[in-house]
Amino acid sequence: MIVHKIIRAIDDAYYGVKYGVPNLIAWFKIAWKDRDWDYAPVLIMLRFKLQKMARHSDRTDIYIGQKREAKRMWTCVYLIDRILADEYFENKRYLDLIHVNRDKANEFLGNLVRQDIDMLFNIMSKHIKKWWD
Repeated sequence: MIVHKIIRAIDDAYYGVKYGVPNLIAWFKIAWKDRDWDYAPVLIMLRFKLQKMARHSDRTDIYIGQKREAKRMWTCVYLIDRILADEYFENKRYLDLIHVNRDKANEFLGNLVRQDIDMLFNIMSKHIKKWWD
């Protein structure tokens, strides 16, 4: 029994170093840029993790449906990119050209932002429990 515990401790230490050190290095620049006064760092962290998981799922084929789940992860990464780019109101010039009421244009563009955020978190709430290997 004691030998089993020693072997387990050595095994845990080995995998802690094997995966922990590279993770610390990879996450360092994300954590370095973290700020407490904006939503963007939360999305950046989420994007980084989803991207890592999607790449892992693209490289492996452990369970049925894994590739489909990887596509969902990539969709979330794409949505985060759109939200972070915050280019929704770039389309306002087009709406002004076709003489759309300014208030209606702002409402429409605000709805696009909310739609992307809702889609991101809807995908995650429905499928995140399937994102394992």
